[in-house]
Amino acid sequence: MDTLVKEDRAAAAGFFEAEAAGLRWLGEATDAGGARVVSVIAAGPGRIELERIHPARPSAEAAREFGAALARTHRAGADAFGAPPAGWDGPGFIGSRRQPYAHETSWGPFYARDRVLPFVAIAERAGSVTGREATDIREVCDLIADGAFDDDEPPARLHGDLWNGNLLWDERGGVLIDPAAHGGHRETDLAMLALFGAPHLGEILAGYDAEHPLRTGWRERVPLHQLHPLAVHAAGYGRSYGEELIAAARRVRALSGR
Repeated sequence: MDTLVKEDRAAAAGFFEAEAAGLRWLGEATDAGGARVVSVIAAGPGRIELERIHPARPSAEAAREFGAALARTHRAGADAFGAPPAGWDGPGFIGSRRQPYAHETSWGPFYARDRVLPFVAIAERAGSVTGREATDIREVCDLIADGAFDDDEPPARLHGDLWNGNLLWDERGGVLIDPAAHGGHRETDLAMLALFGAPHLGEILAGYDAEHPLRTGWRERVPLHQLHPLAVHAAGYGRSYGEELIAAARRVRALSGR
């Protein structure tokens, strides 16, 4: 097998091992028709060796098939909202930033506390959002934590960092890489794809919806599920993402009716 080695001797302890654990957990669903995941050859401190993906241009058919496969990965489930990959008891990351795991029975408290608020604090210190804006975002997080958007969806097996750069395409179709895998709400992965774009996104969504129909109003809830990636980017990439974050938070407040 042709392989690719990533090395970073300055990486935080557990960084590459967490990536490997997430890939293997997501890969457990592949045998049941879930999305393909890059194979892990070996992982350890400062280093991971992976299957090399030889890129190809995605077709509309491949995108639709990926969408259906992603739905099956989500359906494989997780132990709780915020749960780590099964068997992993180390740290969690999104990109190079740490983020916590949790074991919540409802989505809202986990999402607000562990996915949005930690990065809002960093973004405020960095000047990406103002103090007033940070307060507004925290008030919206209070609504989320209080269950304003909770439903009866079970915890989904999420990739957790599903932007276009972490979805590769080869001659066989879509392949997932670089996850921040955890148990969450299935609309979150789809919202991140929408935020940063993906080839044939409409076909991905159509394939997903045909396999596992999305709940009424999911399009209106996209800003809710984009709060996390926008907060992460505001924490590290400046004011433009802070502006997008506060705009999304205001749409979420309006959607809540409170």
